Parts: sequence; structure tokens; C-alpha cells
Amino acid sequence: MNETVKKILKNILVPIAGAGIVLLIWYVTAQIKNDPLVLPYPKEVFERFFMLWQEKNFYKSIFSTLGRTFLCFFISLGSAVLFAVLAELWKPFDAFTSPIISLFRSAPTVAVILILYAFIPAKKMSVIVGFLIGFPVLYSALHTAVSSTDRSLLAMAKAYRVSPVRRIAEIYLPLTLPALFDASRSTLSLTLKVVVAAEILTLVPLSLGGKIQTAYASFEISYLLAWTLLTVVLAFIFEGIVAGLKKLIVRW
Repeated sequence: MNETVKKILKNILVPIAGAGIVLLIWYVTAQIKNDPLVLPYPKEVFERFFMLWQEKNFYKSIFSTLGRTFLCFFISLGSAVLFAVLAELWKPFDAFTSPIISLFRSAPTVAVILILYAFIPAKKMSVIVGFLIGFPVLYSALHTAVSSTDRSLLAMAKAYRVSPVRRIAEIYLPLTLPALFDASRSTLSLTLKVVVAAEILTLVPLSLGGKIQTAYASFEISYLLAWTLLTVVLAFIFEGIVAGLKKLIVRW
């Protein structure tokens, strides 16, 4: 079996087979349940999914949520880079921030949303909660990558008086970029899901979460699953874009 066939099997056929199994389980479960108000058939949900673009404020809802997601992600990314640099320059900084990072990582998302809801406007809530979830993941990945830099290589660069700019470009970036892209791939889709969850709980209008909450309140399960499916599709698209950027940029 040549490499091309292996890549096709791994990247196309295997994921399709996995999706097919999920749909089969869904169909069989709906058949057993036999109650569309509880679990509609996949066909009904997909029909509703492909009609979502006809919804009023469809694009406003999507771009509103995506705007919060990207804002949250880039704030998390910028903060993670800053904290990783500080931790590399001043070793006690990591020990100082470690309990805070652990708290962010372990705090239940729903509990954080409910606690902050009393103090923060709903539209800002999703950004803050997304940051609290995404920042620890990005920081941990970056800090680990930077910390694993070959110290002898850094010592040699220092001995030969290599400029800081060249050290970053030729030593740190080749080591940290792969880890950064891998962390960003999962964090971006995770941030989207957290932002949508916050929108649902805080009843943000004109958002994906708001649409899901409306469907839930009116007990339209196929409508709810269609918007949920859209969120999942967007998350997959984000992961694919980041993976593509990694292949394009990281060539070593």
C-alpha cells in the first residue's frame, strides 16, 4: 500500500466511516425511540440544517458569535505568548502563576458562567469565559515548548552574540510554532463551543447560543440540533484551517 492510498484512508475514508457509524447509531436510536419530539431522525435535522440560511438574522447571529470567538482566542493567544516569554525570562514567574493557571483549567465552565453572570454583561461574559478556558491551554503548550529549547544551543547563540531577533527567528520559532499550531487547533474550536455555551446560559440575542436557546424554549428539537450541527461544522472548519496553516507555514 503506497503513501497516497494510506493518506486517503487516514484523512478521508476513516473519518467518513466514523461519521457514518454515528449517523447509523442516531438513526437506530431514533427508530427505537420513535418520538420526533425527543429525538428526530437525521434526515429531518439535515433538512432543517440546510434551511437555516433562510432564517432571519442568520448571518448576524453567526458573525456575532464568530466575532466573540476570535476576539477571545486572540486575547488568549496574546496573553499566552506574553506569559510564556515572562516565564522564560524570569523563572519564578511560572511558579507564581501556576496556581492561577490550575484554577482556570479546573474550574467548571457552567459554574464560572453562573458566578460571573451577576457581575458582567451577557455579551462580554462569553468572551471572558472563553478566555478563562482557552488561555491555560495555550499558555501550557507554549511554556512547555519554550522550556524544552536546547540550552546548549542557546548558550552557543549567546557566546557568539547572536541577536535576540535571530534567536527568536532561528531557535525559538522552529520549536514553538508546531506546538502553538497544535494547541491553537483544539483551543479555537473549544473556544467556539465555550462561547456558544455562555451565550445559551446568558440568553445573548443574535448569536448561535441565542438561536439554540430559542429552539430549546420552543421545544423544537430538530431546530435545536440543526443549530448545534452548524456549531460543530464551524468548529471542524476552524480545526481544518489551522491544520492547513500549520502545513503551509511549518515546513521543518
